[in-house]
Amino acid sequence: MTVIRSKSDSRILGCVGKGGKIGNVKLNNLIVRDDGTYIDGGFGKYSRTSETCVPEDTRTFTSADSPGPTGPTYEEVMEEIRHAAESLEPGKPTLHQSYNNPAGTGRAEGDPNVYKGDQINFYVDDGGPYRLEADMLAGHVEIELMPSSYVIEYGNGDTDTNYTAGKPVTTYPRERPRQTDTSYAYQRSGNFHAYATVHYTARFRVDGGPWQMMEVTPQATSDPLLVRVWWVDVGRVGGTCDEDDTRWGCKNDPTMGKKDNPNPRLRKADIRTGQRWHLNDNGDGDTEYSLHRDWPDM
Repeated sequence: MTVIRSKSDSRILGCVGKGGKIGNVKLNNLIVRDDGTYIDGGFGKYSRTSETCVPEDTRTFTSADSPGPTGPTYEEVMEEIRHAAESLEPGKPTLHQSYNNPAGTGRAEGDPNVYKGDQINFYVDDGGPYRLEADMLAGHVEIELMPSSYVIEYGNGDTDTNYTAGKPVTTYPRERPRQTDTSYAYQRSGNFHAYATVHYTARFRVDGGPWQMMEVTPQATSDPLLVRVWWVDVGRVGGTCDEDDTRWGCKNDPTMGKKDNPNPRLRKADIRTGQRWHLNDNGDGDTEYSLHRDWPDM
């Protein structure tokens, strides 16, 4: 027989007997002393201690030129799991800002108008979790995509990487917007497109075993979120807007932007599409002379 030993020490791991059968080594004619040592229990030339290989019926060794096992290889098993993980595409996330949802103001959900220098709370709905379960070569496999980071592009060239999706906050009347883990303050006025990109990591487990990480890193990017950043100007006026609504600071002042403009001009071209306008690149529906007179802080 052939004895199989560990490379790192001399312990016997098993043996190969007749017919290529893998088994365990059995020592015959040994007597154990009280101190734990062994002595030869045989008598005479043909009755000394001997070693035999007791085969296990479930395992066999084959020669190098034999066809070998017909089951899937480790590489084939992992390739199937990796391919399944890559087919699990996360949905498009949604970027929100909750600065303009204070209690008691009557502002609509998603109102894009904010003030320059104020903390704008951004948060992301990634639509997860994303899971897949299937019977594969390895067994019953579960795969999950877990969000690992949230990258927000604010449309003005600034970006932030957050490790939390954030959450809605409420600003009460006469309360200044407070800073949060995912808030941002625009330092220039204008119309901007903001985006959120969620990066994921993948993990899997087989037959309810421990989770294992995978080298699969999908990502998904939101649609653009329009943010209209206003500045505040103070001036002396005479008369009322009821008398002439085109006066400075009144709702029809031709030098001021229209807050209900359906297609405002962006401060910078869209960072992903290159558009200079909110809805399209033609300016259709635009009613804005400029967001602020002469774009003074450009």
